[in-house]
Amino acid sequence: MTVFKSQIQRIHAEPGYILHIRPYRETSAILDVFTKNHGRIHLVGRGLRKSSSKKNRPPELFTKYEFAFVSSHSELYTLTGMEVVNDCAHLFSPYQLCCCLYLNELLLRVLQREDAHHEVFVDYQTVLQNIYQRSHESIEINLRLFEKKLLQNLGYGICFNNIKAEEFYIFQSSKGFVKVLRDTKDSISGKGLKAFANDEVLIEDRRAIKKMMRETLLPLIGDRPLKTRELF
Repeated sequence: MTVFKSQIQRIHAEPGYILHIRPYRETSAILDVFTKNHGRIHLVGRGLRKSSSKKNRPPELFTKYEFAFVSSHSELYTLTGMEVVNDCAHLFSPYQLCCCLYLNELLLRVLQREDAHHEVFVDYQTVLQNIYQRSHESIEINLRLFEKKLLQNLGYGICFNNIKAEEFYIFQSSKGFVKVLRDTKDSISGKGLKAFANDEVLIEDRRAIKKMMRETLLPLIGDRPLKTRELF
């Protein structure tokens, strides 16, 4: 449903990250931006694609900006300025870039327009920094923890009650954790689940937890698979 604004607002120095960029008309672009205080918003950057534009350098994903914009009666806000706060995207390896693209697509799918989530914003900022600084295995763990916190912040938190360390489980979206035999495919140890509840991922359970998180995210993502999952 379209929400009509009662008056024009001018916003300055709003922290945010660009999740997606698409061309708009001949020389402009529409930026899908995740901001700290306004949630996901669409900003029209007029002339951003002009080769001779005197505005900031071309907008980049995974770079923290402070945005200035004007809100109006439309769902499209007008970008009036953007300043780089932190930029390390150009230092990412191909694998790191794939992980960051996955995070962006996930947020685009699950976050509603103009619905602020301060905790998700902080978690996204933190996981980008961790992806840049960590090893391959540590990055994967950080992705799983981000997914878990995202579900919790959106009201779909995983219930780890009544998990016994010595048992083994699989996750079913309709039932939650179901006790199974130890050699059941994709089963997770109770010890591993308890560790995950405390923000740790055991090496032996890493693969099964990745599959479990895909199951838990389905209610938010829907039947259409994320394209970035094909990358890694």
